Amino acid sequence: MPDPIPTDEVLSSIHEFFSEFRYTLYQQGTIFQDEPLVHFLTDRKAGHCEYFASATALMLRHLGIPSRYVVGYSVQEWNESLSMYIVRQRHAHAWATAYINGQWVVVDTTPSQWLSLEETQTGMLQPVWDFFSNNQFRFQIWRNEQRLEDYQTELYIIGFILAIILIWRIATSEQVIIKKESSAANLSFDTTGEDSPFFQVEEQLTTIGLCRSRSELMSKWLLRIEHPELLPMLITHNRWRFDPNGISMQDQQILLSQVQEWLTENTTPVTS
Repeated sequence: MPDPIPTDEVLSSIHEFFSEFRYTLYQQGTIFQDEPLVHFLTDRKAGHCEYFASATALMLRHLGIPSRYVVGYSVQEWNESLSMYIVRQRHAHAWATAYINGQWVVVDTTPSQWLSLEETQTGMLQPVWDFFSNNQFRFQIWRNEQRLEDYQTELYIIGFILAIILIWRIATSEQVIIKKESSAANLSFDTTGEDSPFFQVEEQLTTIGLCRSRSELMSKWLLRIEHPELLPMLITHNRWRFDPNGISMQDQQILLSQVQEWLTENTTPVTS
């Protein structure tokens, strides 16, 4: 049995094999539709990166070298004004990797001029689109870095102006008194869930200084104050309050028992 060919010679031979191939985005004729790689390797000898990567990966495997077909982007365009690389759709690329000496090595046989050929597809208005998109990106970065505290003074001024306008509108508006019908005096509002015992938990936590912000969701509040064990009770509480069908008496009793047990464990007795 002949000795295996050294890996370096294999890679050199593969690169040399593709040295006379050309890069193109188009394939002419219909033969390549049935056997695209055969047409690429024997007849056309021209294609885009997917052809080179596929053929290279198969050739490496045929020679006993583990290989993979890889797709990604070739990051090469540096933008000085943004101080970062720009990745465009035309930078999409495919190549092969080979497992050599215990590590994966890039084996890219696509002609190096592929990127410059892709650049020729750029429209004349590309600089204009870049100008607007880059400035929009800068604005997004700036906005994400802003904090509410940075505009505290301005917010106070705006709030003061709005308060003055509101007071002026109230002082200058005409008061309209609407006489309600006697039957309207008996209107009642649905207060489903107002008697949920979970409010006692909220009251206890507030008493010990773990207050909930006015617009803060209870679930986020419980996570913020590190009481995630109350989340299952909160779910039953929300069903009691907001589920159109309400909850069963059994579920109400379970929630009441859970709340009482928690209050017993988390309420510090007052000593005289």
